[in-house]
Amino acid sequence: MADNLIQIKRSETTANPTSLANGELAWTGNGSVLFIGNNNAVVAIAGARSPGTLTANQALVANSTSGIDRIIVANAIVTTITANGSVGTAGQILTSNGTTSHWANPANSSFTIAGDSGTDVVSTGQTLTFASANGLT
Repeated sequence: MADNLIQIKRSETTANPTSLANGELAWTGNGSVLFIGNNNAVVAIAGARSPGTLTANQALVANSTSGIDRIIVANAIVTTITANGSVGTAGQILTSNGTTSHWANPANSSFTIAGDSGTDVVSTGQTLTFASANGLT
């Protein structure tokens, strides 16, 4: 077998290589990351990561409690949300008091106002104005 040596560009001071030829590899000790050249771009492909922290162009790596600090999604379609082991039912909303979360029915979207001469229904999105010549009691 021939003694072929694959040489990888490396640096202890540069955090990111400025350019790499297509398919060329580079290692940086300043960040412990392996890069590859890809169509005039330098792409990180392996190395040190921050588990639980979302990093652009990197795989999701959960921390020791299976957590990731945030996930940003474009055009997501959520079909089920589970909270405290329950998925709730149609029409319910997920609420939290800062300590626990639970499913609850939404507040009424309308209510009835009663006065001296009848009643009226007001939707919660509407404005209710009181007018009185003698003041309200």
